[in-house]
This record gives sequence, C-alpha cells and structure tokens, in this order.
Amino acid sequence: MMTGAILGGSSIAQAVKYQQIIMFLISATTLLAVTMSSAICVMVVIDNNHRLRPDRVNGGKPWMWRIRDNIGRDIWRGCKLAWKRITCRYHADEDHEENGANE
Repeated sequence: MMTGAILGGSSIAQAVKYQQIIMFLISATTLLAVTMSSAICVMVVIDNNHRLRPDRVNGGKPWMWRIRDNIGRDIWRGCKLAWKRITCRYHADEDHEENGANE
C-alpha cells in the first residue's frame, strides 16, 4: 500500500499513515483470531467443574476436512463411473457381476 501510494503521487507522510493503519489492522485481526481460537479450545476441553476433559479431544480429522475428503471421494467415484460408461466398460462389469453371482 505504501509503495502504491507513493507511486500514485501521495506524500510520504500520508503513505506511511496508510501503511501503519494496514499493519494495525493485520495485527488486530491476528489477535482476534488467536483469542477466539483459545477461547473455543478452553470451552471444549474444560467442563463446568473446571476440570480438564481429554476425552473430549479426539485424534480424528476436523469436520471441514472430513467434508472435503468425502466430496473428493464422491467426485472420484463419479469420474470413474463416467469413464466406465464412456468406454462401455460399465455394461461389461454388470454382465461380469451377474455371471459371477449366478455361479
């Protein structure tokens, strides 16, 4: 921002003020994110009797990554199915499964 303001013709003092505002906003946002993350972790791990509850912490993937993985898996399955249908292998696989089930 500072370089853009100077190249745009603003005074150096005004460009420095803009840069200070941007740096303050970045720092404030980081502080807010860290504070909220810490508060949420404390609410999850500490119960009403002020005891540490490690049983509430699991080693699994967070919900958003599980959703991402499920979507990716579904897309991959859809691509494989589309490829089988395009190459006419879908019907051959069905015939093979029917013959294998009858035997």
